[in-house]
Amino acid sequence: MKISESKSEIFKAMAIFRNVLKQPLKDAENPYYNSKYVPLENIAEVIDTAIEGTGLSYTQEITFGDGKVSVATWIFHESGQYIEYEPFDVITKKLDAQSQGSAASYGRRYTLSAAFGITSDADDDGNEASQIADANNNKINPTPELIDGKQLASLNDEARKVAELAGAELSIIQNKLAETAKVTSLDQLPANLFNSAMAKLIKWKQGYEKNAQESKSAEQKQNDINWGNAQ
Repeated sequence: MKISESKSEIFKAMAIFRNVLKQPLKDAENPYYNSKYVPLENIAEVIDTAIEGTGLSYTQEITFGDGKVSVATWIFHESGQYIEYEPFDVITKKLDAQSQGSAASYGRRYTLSAAFGITSDADDDGNEASQIADANNNKINPTPELIDGKQLASLNDEARKVAELAGAELSIIQNKLAETAKVTSLDQLPANLFNSAMAKLIKWKQGYEKNAQESKSAEQKQNDINWGNAQ
């Protein structure tokens, strides 16, 4: 981090900003960890609201290259004083536009939160873009361990139960689960996502069981009514 030689005005403005800032709600869901986080647009909104009248402004620069996305952040004060944060690197496993865009959004969200003191995370929701093994030193596992045959069989067995309850083809449930986990097929599921995938299937199964029970109760109630009318 670099700070202008004179810093009294920007520090004073940041103190005012912190007193006004209202922490945003964590209302975006992370399917990997079944938890919530604050999306980028909500972070920008609370910053833009609290920054009014402080003389502060900010900007971010995004650069792409060498298998990573780098996000640099600056906070300026109208006096000319500034705070410059070193680029935050998000290493991407894929180089497609979706992964690069996801990495950029994650980097912007992470650095803005850190710079302005916003509690945005209950977890790392940037796993789709970055596949980070160690966020502190930007190391990455290029070949994540995949689920084994036994785990795949367990997922397929549970998916079959869901399919039976839903009255759907097994492949539909399998493809839906793979899509939820952002993989092309279940045999490509990282081992560290096995538990969350199984939990998702159990949740689906319980939902269909509940619907079936409610339908059965409604049908029984209607039969009782019809029987009463017949009397």
